[in-house]
Amino acid sequence: MKPLLFLLLLDYSGSMYQKVDGKPKFQIIQENVEALNTSSYRAGADSASGYLVFGLHPKRKCTDID
Repeated sequence: MKPLLFLLLLDYSGSMYQKVDGKPKFQIIQENVEALNTSSYRAGADSASGYLVFGLHPKRKCTDID
């Protein structure tokens, strides 16, 4: 079986503090990313993940990528 490789581009700009069903968007994303990683490991999948985050520095207007 080929390894599962994925790269996530995550938004952490000010809009991610808006709430959906009472939860900030960034918290919903965080929970889902954790679940994705956990389910991959539990299934015994050979996987690797990477993350690029933008919007950490409001003065750069989302042109930053960490």
